[in-house]
Amino acid sequence: AANPHKTNFTEILSRIFKNYHDIQMQNYQENIYLLKNVYRLNPYNEVANKQLGFFYFKRRDFQNAIKHINYYTHKKPKSTEMLYLANVTNKKCGNYEKAVDIGEQILLREPKNFRNLKNLKELYKLTNKLERENELDIKIKELENKKTKQIEKIKKYEEYRNFLICIKEKLLMNQLEEVLK
Repeated sequence: AANPHKTNFTEILSRIFKNYHDIQMQNYQENIYLLKNVYRLNPYNEVANKQLGFFYFKRRDFQNAIKHINYYTHKKPKSTEMLYLANVTNKKCGNYEKAVDIGEQILLREPKNFRNLKNLKELYKLTNKLERENELDIKIKELENKKTKQIEKIKKYEEYRNFLICIKEKLLMNQLEEVLK
């Protein structure tokens, strides 16, 4: 016999995917309603927890988002994207120490993640750990300087490239004039 929960689960998921337009239009209410049904059937469903956390976060309902996001990141700690969401959500809920721990995990994985560095710096300021805040501020400034230098190199390269293109065009024009004489 067919499992009625599986059928119901499949039906709910297919309705969620049909609501792609609603997602694009930031109308999350219907998807939250559908995902809550999946969650009621199986509160350990990772997809339901991830999506509920995401939709609650998008609606700025951080208290509901945190439960689902923390569950998901506990089960899938390799998802840096969701760890960052957990970091921000915990920060929004005032769980600064947990947010700091998560931010440090992200920093170990992605030491040049500018967004995380800025967020972590702010968290250290909120927790009055000014020495660590200053260390991160130095890293942020170093990254900004590197980025500025890279942009300058790219601009110089583009200028040089454009210069070469102009020379090539002039040479081609000279050759064409020679042929037409």
